[in-house]
Amino acid sequence: MTSNFGAGPARRSGQPPRPSGPGGFFRFLPTTAWLIVANIAAFAVTAAQSRSVTDNWQNSSLFAGTVLYAPSVGQGEMWRILGSAFEHFGPMHLFANMWMLLIIGLGIERVVGSKNLAAIYLTSAVGGAVGAIAFTPDTLVAGASGGVFGLLGAWAVLARYYRLSASGALVLIAINVGISLFVPGISLAGHLGGLAGGVLGALALVLAPGLLMRASTARARTTAGVVAWSAVTAGCVAAAYLLALPS
Repeated sequence: MTSNFGAGPARRSGQPPRPSGPGGFFRFLPTTAWLIVANIAAFAVTAAQSRSVTDNWQNSSLFAGTVLYAPSVGQGEMWRILGSAFEHFGPMHLFANMWMLLIIGLGIERVVGSKNLAAIYLTSAVGGAVGAIAFTPDTLVAGASGGVFGLLGAWAVLARYYRLSASGALVLIAINVGISLFVPGISLAGHLGGLAGGVLGALALVLAPGLLMRASTARARTTAGVVAWSAVTAGCVAAAYLLALPS
């Protein structure tokens, strides 16, 4: 498995090596594996602190200190913007998001590379926070679904570049948006914000440098992609903070 960072496909021919067992999973798909581990670890801590697996968000200092809450972000608690993406309301919320992350991560990381996946996921998670703060500022929001939606958005815009089908990603986006509309307690704004963040992150990091700088060296495309991605991600963080400030 390659770990390209920036513009350019990881592989255009042949099949990437498939992980075999836990060791192979961490070796060939480290970003997906460690993201899942981090989410499970955060849940385990909150469950231990609350002394409840089903009500892990209650009486947990970690959850209380990292869950996304716009007034707290506006007071300078910026870590909530990303920290909330690793917290979940109960085991079913965790399982659903980790199952989706596993399925999507398995497909995307093998193609775009581990570092690219980590970067796009970060921008997606921040984008999810921007959406949630903008439209539901008085609501506690947590979960990895903003990052997962962002990966789906990234896949949809990068599929043609990598000569792959985007239909699966588009179907999953439609299904999950539908679920967000009709199931209470789900942050549609956070999901759509994550989707937008993933699209912007993928465009800045991979697609734009790859298409606009074809005549440049791989290093130049990578540098341009990293600079553009950094600007987009920093802009999302700034937007989350400004939206969270008291009006």
